[in-house]
Amino acid sequence: MKKERTIGSYKFEIRKLKNLLWDCYVNLHDLYGADENDFLVGHEERLTFSEAKRNSERLKKEIKRVIE
Repeated sequence: MKKERTIGSYKFEIRKLKNLLWDCYVNLHDLYGADENDFLVGHEERLTFSEAKRNSERLKKEIKRVIE
């Protein structure tokens, strides 16, 4: 039998997903570049396409896990 979830556990999961979404945004932003006026300038390392894709796959799996 499945364990009943609490509001606190949902809040925790939502926070984790929000952080993963932000990471994906930053990764894509790094992949396609930023200009001097952007708030992400100074982000030191650029990602390769495969790294960004791997992060987005991780996000998809995590979203699927939370929904189930």
